[in-house]
Amino acid sequence: MSAARGSHWFDDDYLQFYWTVQKAVATAKRRAGSRYSPGKVIAELTFDTWRFLLARRYKTTLWPIVFRGLPDLAAEGRGQEDFEGQVAVIYGLRNRCAHHEPSVKSDPLAETAQLDTFDSALSQVARRIDSDAALWIDKNSRIPALRSNRPNSLI
Repeated sequence: MSAARGSHWFDDDYLQFYWTVQKAVATAKRRAGSRYSPGKVIAELTFDTWRFLLARRYKTTLWPIVFRGLPDLAAEGRGQEDFEGQVAVIYGLRNRCAHHEPSVKSDPLAETAQLDTFDSALSQVARRIDSDAALWIDKNSRIPALRSNRPNSLI
């Protein structure tokens, strides 16, 4: 994204960010310190901000820039809605974990289906952003081992 609009894309008036994103950028700049770099500001943006930058309201301004950076979406005939949907699944998982909500269900098939959805979304989004990072995640994830240790029935 930074190559298309410059490294300070978060300050670009063309993108017409809503006040929530403007507020998030201001907070990120404050956290980054008075001599911030664009990379530090980007690192300080919350997952909430990244998630909502994919909203439909940015379809004509921000999304075309993002889309150019994700060429396999076009090759697969997928678009913003597909990518945003996958990020929303990850966002939901992140919120469940952050609020200590259980991922274990009494129905192992329902649990498996839900965890497969989370795993697929994470893998696809990571692969689209950085294939090397996706390989690293797959190689180092403890999730498959943890899932294989799940008892077949829960009391």
